[in-house]
Amino acid sequence: MIKTLIKLGLVVFVGILGYNYFLGTPTEKEDAKETVETITNATKDAFSAITKLFKSEKEKYNAGKYDDAMDKVSVLFQNLKDKAQDLASNSDEYLDKLSQLNEQKEELQDKINGFKGKEMTEEESTEANEQLKNDLNDLMKKIDGAIKEVGISTTEGNK
Repeated sequence: MIKTLIKLGLVVFVGILGYNYFLGTPTEKEDAKETVETITNATKDAFSAITKLFKSEKEKYNAGKYDDAMDKVSVLFQNLKDKAQDLASNSDEYLDKLSQLNEQKEELQDKINGFKGKEMTEEESTEANEQLKNDLNDLMKKIDGAIKEVGISTTEGNK
């Protein structure tokens, strides 16, 4: 219902604007031209801002936006590996889990490196950014689960 009202209002607006632009009095024609110019400029400004935002994100992405996060993941892996080696029981099981998580980390790092410097459209850049965020979050959740399972603090290696 609201969708229909919005469409109807838009059609009425365009109809009145078109009528005034072509068939209105000189004052109405001038007002219609100003309205069209305002709408055109606002649209240009919006698309310009969106383009600037995407270019900025792409530059940050190419400059290593995910490097700090991957460094933190590496520190967590080292902490987990050190603790798992210290544990007498189940150390093989933990080391196997760590090996699997490390493979996932390396795959994610390869994805990040594959996107650096790659020419992408704004849409592709946004999708790649979201996918990397999701992959990194998934990996961090798995690492967090392994940390809790082993029972160590994430700050042990950062002293």
